[in-house]
Amino acid sequence: MIFVTQILENGGIESHLKEFCIQLKQDNNLSISILVLHSKASSQTHSFYHEVCENVWIINHPNVLVRYLKLLLLIPLINLKRFVTFYSNGQGNSIYLIKKFLFNIKNWVHHHHTSGDENDQKTWTKQYLRTLQNATVVIACAQYNAKLMKEVLNRKVISIPCFSRTINIERMPIDFKKIKIGYIGRLIKEKGIESICELSNTLELKNIEFYIWGEGKTYDENYFKNYPNLNYMGSFKNKEELTIALNTIDAFILYSTHPEGLPISLLEVMSAGLPWIATDRGGIKELRVDEHFNYLLPKGTNNTVLITHLKNFTDNLINKEFIYQKQIEAYHKKYASEVLIDKWKLVLQGN
Repeated sequence: MIFVTQILENGGIESHLKEFCIQLKQDNNLSISILVLHSKASSQTHSFYHEVCENVWIINHPNVLVRYLKLLLLIPLINLKRFVTFYSNGQGNSIYLIKKFLFNIKNWVHHHHTSGDENDQKTWTKQYLRTLQNATVVIACAQYNAKLMKEVLNRKVISIPCFSRTINIERMPIDFKKIKIGYIGRLIKEKGIESICELSNTLELKNIEFYIWGEGKTYDENYFKNYPNLNYMGSFKNKEELTIALNTIDAFILYSTHPEGLPISLLEVMSAGLPWIATDRGGIKELRVDEHFNYLLPKGTNNTVLITHLKNFTDNLINKEFIYQKQIEAYHKKYASEVLIDKWKLVLQGN
């Protein structure tokens, strides 16, 4: 039984959830059902869950009181299903509440997606802390995050990475006069969208061509028209379109102030063997295979300092040899679905 406080059309949790359902569905001994308290996803996404899950309860009313009323009406029906495991993820006050009502499910697995660091901890409400303290198993996305959470919660926290998709791309020579660096993901301020736009107009970086894929209410197509040196490519909807996007760029950038756990975007970039430059948040450092081509931005990096780091990073692309196969092999050893599936099954089955 999967419980999700909210799903969007795109995002890290949303991507993991889809792969989570796809992977578990392949086991005939497992039956998956999903309850969503607040959906902002499309009808196509809803149809996906109806195809892969035995039971689907999706609430998408705009009024929060109506959503909770609908949830309470569903509780007796869900209890009658006698689920063995309750899997919750993300953050939200409703997680602890719904689990109290689902009193006959003994195995409660909660999945925390963000970094678990001091800034992340400040966002934890009293109700969410009860979730972290009372779940049978608490899972973090990376070993570093699990260690931080264990220290503050004074309980065992284990690490299992999120599911991601393996992306295969064609290797093309880099044009060093126009190095293509791209961002792919949600268009929110915390992901450094405004900074990337400003960088695109920086003369010192005239040998870099910036690309952005994604969607969000804050930054629409008209916003990017103010930055003629930046290529806004719209949103991507599936693995095929993501593959096209990654085939377009030479490297990936994630300049984030969000409390990143272990970003799905970086996992998929890693699987494709693309170099990347990213803020040192959460478990991102665990993805580093080569310090020159998996470039960590120190905490507190501002726009001015970021220019220097980008120049260092592109110098590495020009002057050093990147063995992309090492990065791909590291992904398949630690993060590919076939490696993770048994770990997830063990905790979901209460072992």
